[in-house]
This record gives sequence, structure tokens and C-alpha cells, in this order.
Amino acid sequence: MHREEFEAWAASVKVPDETVEQLGDLIFSSSDQEQARAAGGPDLPLWSFEEIRSESEGFEYEFRPLEEGLILIGSGPSGDPIVVDITVRKGAVGYLSMSEIYSHPPPRDVIAWVSDDVQDFLRRWAESEDFPQDYYDALDCSDALDDDE
Repeated sequence: MHREEFEAWAASVKVPDETVEQLGDLIFSSSDQEQARAAGGPDLPLWSFEEIRSESEGFEYEFRPLEEGLILIGSGPSGDPIVVDITVRKGAVGYLSMSEIYSHPPPRDVIAWVSDDVQDFLRRWAESEDFPQDYYDALDCSDALDDDE
């Protein structure tokens, strides 16, 4: 898969330009993953473009992420999907609760927002032992963003 195809898809679903640039740099560069491993940090929790497109367009999570203004970009160790808001909080990153989404709440009600953008999220993921790794960690963490931001 080529970066141009990713950028065309992202534009078609209206992913903010800054998010497209940040994700594109990470998806199509293995050096970030290699640097995280060399530093003894965790692997970055980012999916490939094919997985991002498939999961964001799909219905596996009892809703269609794109229809909710969200794209799914990866998952934490517990399996909670990592989402990026592309409409309301443009570029903000959070965890979607896997355990709660199946009871059919509005999806945004079961997202714990933890970062203003993808680059900050992944930097903090790799560098901070205290950074939340899933939805419930984020609810209990001072690093979580307020819902009304």
C-alpha cells in the first residue's frame, strides 16, 4: 500500500490534514517502531493502513466509526481500540471501551480521550510508564482529557 492511497482515502473521509500527515509519517516509516524497540519501550500500538481503513469502515464494534466521525488507528494491550476524532475534537486521540460498546451506548460516551493529537499520543505511549494503556486506565488517569474539551 502506498502513502498516496492512504492520503486519498483519508481525504475522502475528511481526516484532518495534520492527522493525515502524522499518521502517514508513522504508517509508512518503520524507523519509529525501531526507535521505540531500541529504547526498550513498548511497540507502538498503530495498525497498518489496510487495518485502519477496514476497521474504520467496518461494523465489528456494533457501530460504523466513520459515521460517528471517528477512525480507528490501533489498539492497546487489552484490545481497546484507539480512536481519532475527525469531526468534533479534530485530531484528538482516545480509547474506545470494548467491554461497554456492545451494550449500544452512543460511541462517544465510551471513549476516554487522552491526547490532542496522534504524535503526542504515541510519544507519551512510548516514553511514559504512567500513560494510560486502555480505556479504564484513562478513566483513572490525570492524563485523560476532559470530555468537554
